[in-house]
Amino acid sequence: MTERSCEGCNVCCKALAVPALDKPAGQACAHMVTDPNEKRRGACRIYATRPAECQAYRCLWLSGFGPTRHRPDRSGLVLEGQVTAMGPAVVVREVRTGALAGVWGGQVLRELRRTGANLYIKRQDGSVSVQGDEAFVRKAAEIAASAKANGVHLKITNG
Repeated sequence: MTERSCEGCNVCCKALAVPALDKPAGQACAHMVTDPNEKRRGACRIYATRPAECQAYRCLWLSGFGPTRHRPDRSGLVLEGQVTAMGPAVVVREVRTGALAGVWGGQVLRELRRTGANLYIKRQDGSVSVQGDEAFVRKAAEIAASAKANGVHLKITNG
């Protein structure tokens, strides 16, 4: 298999939180080159000295999951393996509105569930849903019940 490269994709630099930089999830990193006249637009100004969490991060696409044409900046989805409060899961982040409703979005969710993966799905509109085995969904329901008092609502599905 050909080694994949992030080159040209910087979706994780927008979608993910980076505590070392006080960067919240969903906001572009302050270290991204944003000048439209800059040849390296979207590149990282601090790449050589970026925080350890940036250096270590590898989305599932970069690790070889999915077709080459579905790189996160093209598909609108970033997938990563993560240990969540409910247990191990594939976190699916929709970074472009409607990407989950598209052909690839539906296909990737079905394919991941077919393999038995638990899914923690974060939509562009801020809503969150889970799909998974009984224990994963039960734990999500418990967390949702305790979070409801704080105005957090999880859509719980099992399938």
